Amino acid sequence: GAFHGRSLGAINAGGNPKYLEGFGPKLPGFVHLEWGDHDALKTAAAQPTTAAIFVEPVQGEGGVRAMPDACLIGLRELCDEQGILLIYDEVQCGMGRTGKLFAHEWVEGAAPDILCSAKGIGGGFPFGACLTTEAVGEHMQPGSHGSTYGGNPLAMAVGNVVWDIISSEDFLAEVRRVSGTLAQGLKSLADSHPDKVEAVTGKGLLTGLKMKSDPKSLQGVCRDKNLLVGVAVNMVLRLAPPLVITDDNVREATGIIDAALSEWEG
Repeated sequence: GAFHGRSLGAINAGGNPKYLEGFGPKLPGFVHLEWGDHDALKTAAAQPTTAAIFVEPVQGEGGVRAMPDACLIGLRELCDEQGILLIYDEVQCGMGRTGKLFAHEWVEGAAPDILCSAKGIGGGFPFGACLTTEAVGEHMQPGSHGSTYGGNPLAMAVGNVVWDIISSEDFLAEVRRVSGTLAQGLKSLADSHPDKVEAVTGKGLLTGLKMKSDPKSLQGVCRDKNLLVGVAVNMVLRLAPPLVITDDNVREATGIIDAALSEWEG
């Protein structure tokens, strides 16, 4: 269920056959574990060839699932115990999306060694960043790794402005507030359509409705009503609205979903 991007390394890190098909050969070096299989995780972490654990604190395409706080803390403790790195992919769940600058900041004692950020960090402009602790970063010397367009001056300027805006506590507080409005609206939808909606899932403004049947056709009904929503695995209708969404926008969106659910046969 993990998703880490569509470069050759990233699709192998995610391991989803849908993205790997046609882009082989499959790269070695990645071990994929089932969500919540703690015994398998401990066994894999103890292997002498294991270098790091790579996870999304809140999965996007993997079903819009927020990893429990205790699991993130446990990952940090396990990595420290085994002397390996903890890497977070916060491309989708970071940059204010959950109401904190980064999603893991909701949990004390769960900070990563490396954090991947993109999408929101550029505010719509192509931009990505890899953040590390000082201990990890000292092994990356200038010129040791890069890309043709890495460090583009315009992209850096855009990224700096976006960072200043999103990292503002006032901005993040508003994201948290409107997230509450959305959560209430989604809970109301789940209560109103118990035959079709199983649960509300996700965190902050990366959220969704876990359905009791494939929501692909429901996505089409919403689109016909001028609302764009996504579909994630595990039969989840995914919502990731702009961070500047208003209460009126939320009410309009949940009203459309309510009408779509009433029409949808499931």
